[in-house]
Amino acid sequence: MIPRKLLKRIRQIELRTGRVAVCLFAWLVFGGALAVLGAPLPQEVVINQDAGCGGWFGGGWLTVKLRLETKEEVVFSVDTGSPITVLDDSLKSKLGKPAGTMPVDFAGSKRQPAGVYAAPKLFLGDFPLFTTNDYVFCTPLKKKFKQHFQGILGMDCLADYCIQLDFVAGKMRFLNSGKTNTEAWGKMYPLTLAKSGPQNQFIQPLIHQAGFFGNNTNLLIDTGCHADGLVNQSETGAVIGSWLLSFIGCGRFHSGVWDGEKYSHIEVAPVDHVNVLGLRFLARHLVTLDFPNQKMYLKQTSVAPVQIRKD
Repeated sequence: MIPRKLLKRIRQIELRTGRVAVCLFAWLVFGGALAVLGAPLPQEVVINQDAGCGGWFGGGWLTVKLRLETKEEVVFSVDTGSPITVLDDSLKSKLGKPAGTMPVDFAGSKRQPAGVYAAPKLFLGDFPLFTTNDYVFCTPLKKKFKQHFQGILGMDCLADYCIQLDFVAGKMRFLNSGKTNTEAWGKMYPLTLAKSGPQNQFIQPLIHQAGFFGNNTNLLIDTGCHADGLVNQSETGAVIGSWLLSFIGCGRFHSGVWDGEKYSHIEVAPVDHVNVLGLRFLARHLVTLDFPNQKMYLKQTSVAPVQIRKD
């Protein structure tokens, strides 16, 4: 049961295009304990064939199948931009009694209530995933999300693992970074688990690297953003550096160089709040997110956007 004090301190939650911003209270001092203690890790899992193949106009989320204690399989979006795990309200009968409700906002939608529930056990195969929270949120996901997934696997379930996303092989791997040759993982970027939001209660994985435009060097790593990225709208109005821009609808398409590597058909969208590296861009690489050691590795595998994988 979630203490009433905890419920009182939870404030507004925002769900934006499939990722959640929720007031977290603390990062457990045991973060990374699994890696340190050498606990067993989940086996690699198959990701969806169209992971990273979408864009600003839809599709291409990164999803995996997890299992509830009831043995029921549920498809989850793997979302590093969400600090907490969220379930669609179609699963609320599996969660027991709610401990309370909180208002949530979807981008472009009216505010609606979300139930607060004790966190259920989530299994990857027979392996229970570790979580830093003792609660989850349950709310109706948008119809366009429900077509692809019924839950959002957030940083509260991801932050204790070193995760590798191999879009060529179609695998998501859980690695022991202390026993692996990291030279094969590509270029390393220091990863900051930054606190943000009201009262600094949100946790976001950032790298300090220039984005597609401008001088902002704080880039949110967001696998829940299915475009190549989001760019602060104040920095998208001109050709900058080696990027070639053309405006189409809500996105921008580019050819150019990012951090010394060539890319084509980069699709970003102007927003008013954050700079993001999204899934469509990340999928052009072998991606290793070593959260316990706060490092990200990128090894480019494609200049162009990835295509639907044929297994």
